[in-house]
Amino acid sequence: MKGTRLQTMASILVALATPAAYAVVSHPSENKAFQKHKSQESFAAWQIPQPGQTLGRMASGAPLRESVGILGTVETVDPVTQAPKSRFGRIALNLHEAFGSQKSFERWLASAGKSANSRTAFAQHIEKHLRHFVATHKSELAVDGLKLSWDAQRFYFDAEHTFASFYLTAADTLVEGAELTFRFSQGHLINIVSKTFGAGSAHLNPIHVEKNRAAESARAILGPLAELDEATVTKRWVPRIDGSSYVFEPSLKFHAKSATGELFTVVAHAQRNEILSWNAHTIFLEARINGVINQRLPNGPQATVGMPYVQAQVRKGGWFGRAQTVEANASGILQYSGNQSARVRLASSRVKVENSGGSSAGISVSGDGLFDARSNSTLAENTTYYHLHVAQNWARPVINPKWFSTQLVANVNIGDICNAFWDGRSVNFFQAGTKNTSNGKSLSCTNTGENADVVYHEWGHGLHHNTGGIRDRAFSEGIGDTVSQLITGSADVGPGFFSDGRPVRNLDSNYMYPPKDNEREVHKEGLIFGSTYFHLTQDLVAKYGTEVGRATARQWFLKMLYTASQYTDTYEALLALDSEPLGEDVRGPNYCIINIAYARHGLARKDETCK
Repeated sequence: MKGTRLQTMASILVALATPAAYAVVSHPSENKAFQKHKSQESFAAWQIPQPGQTLGRMASGAPLRESVGILGTVETVDPVTQAPKSRFGRIALNLHEAFGSQKSFERWLASAGKSANSRTAFAQHIEKHLRHFVATHKSELAVDGLKLSWDAQRFYFDAEHTFASFYLTAADTLVEGAELTFRFSQGHLINIVSKTFGAGSAHLNPIHVEKNRAAESARAILGPLAELDEATVTKRWVPRIDGSSYVFEPSLKFHAKSATGELFTVVAHAQRNEILSWNAHTIFLEARINGVINQRLPNGPQATVGMPYVQAQVRKGGWFGRAQTVEANASGILQYSGNQSARVRLASSRVKVENSGGSSAGISVSGDGLFDARSNSTLAENTTYYHLHVAQNWARPVINPKWFSTQLVANVNIGDICNAFWDGRSVNFFQAGTKNTSNGKSLSCTNTGENADVVYHEWGHGLHHNTGGIRDRAFSEGIGDTVSQLITGSADVGPGFFSDGRPVRNLDSNYMYPPKDNEREVHKEGLIFGSTYFHLTQDLVAKYGTEVGRATARQWFLKMLYTASQYTDTYEALLALDSEPLGEDVRGPNYCIINIAYARHGLARKDETCK
């Protein structure tokens, strides 16, 4: 079946909306460079070239993949000229109606934060209310012919804001990247994001799954011994731009393992022996530890600290008694009953560190008190462990995703150099060393597990993965850099990463959207968001002072992860977070600060009323 062509697309549009980004990656069926380069993105300034051709983000003037309706004002636009075609007027929508009254909504809101069952019931009421709203506004929202699936992971609420999203499916199959997102402040609608690609009117037929062809495609890229994990196969429509319209490719997304044991996510055409996109799981960066730690930089000031929440194995009733796990407090003070020694490793209910370069750290302690692992651990283990807890403690006052209740594994002293990565489940850090690059130059790097900024960056990928989900890899790189910036207060990301002391990146830069051809590599493109948010943070500090300014920047950033799937979504998300919906002008008190920072980097049109 050939891709189905759509000639027109209805969208919801707001003034100042930035053209959305959409990346199409095409890889040839035979690529000899693949085994050599492995498609691993480097945290370092030098980059390994990606196999195949990356077409990159849509150029300015291409059809909008998304647009945003704010203040309930809805328009349809021509997908080519962007000229408004018709206006639907103000949408009246608030969450109070879902619960009968404003007071009832507030009672439900307070109750929802107290138990999982109350949260589920609260979400179900809102989902039902929004489904009814969509059913009566299908034309305006451009969702005719599409089915909605509730996105439970991206549902977020607190006393001020509520964010809710739906996946969109056509012919009972997910449309890749298609979504409908609602943002509320104090129960009142602020804006709606509709990304449909016009799939609802494309008359898509059910996809006939041909797993054998998908496996053949995977092997063509990954090697003849590639294994296809059939349990992970899902059907989806992948939209691609063809002139001024979209074509929807019937596709299969699955996990595969190469002959060398590397894991990949592959999107293959369902009916042709063709790979539409693929990426290695080992693509991201980060690491840290405790005992004697680096306070921030490799070869920088050190400190002796208590290991936060570290776990000890003790036996209740003597050596032959039942094993019991006891966890220290935030200061590393370990308390347990019994007169035998306790065996302690660098692991807590939140973090577990494994030493890939040798035996993992472990000590025996007797009695209560502060323990010290300096003589039985490496600096990378200690530093990684400590700073991963710092990162989570930094975010917990604002958000508490389910991920925070699971144990994050950190692998340190891996036998490679000049990199770190997040693989979807763990953070991984490399040893120090020197290597020759493809241009014949020598590159020397420090141990990435001994660099706090790298730990924060990689943890940021994990946070992104477990809140909104990584759908825009350049955005995720900007998120990792921004986590580092917001914790350290520095524009330099990863100083000391290179042996000569240089940082990996500097966020006090003037990267602009859309990216230039030589700026489309994901780490460079991530600097568009990273530098934008750095300058926004600086402006908030200038207005409110360091403590309040940085706290505001942290709160906006962490909430935004739930409702912005691409960095081009973040401007409208921040306006929603800053809004005051009950006044005559819903623009928030920081509207101009946000507009100026985003306009500086091409992510918004400059509002001339803002000075």
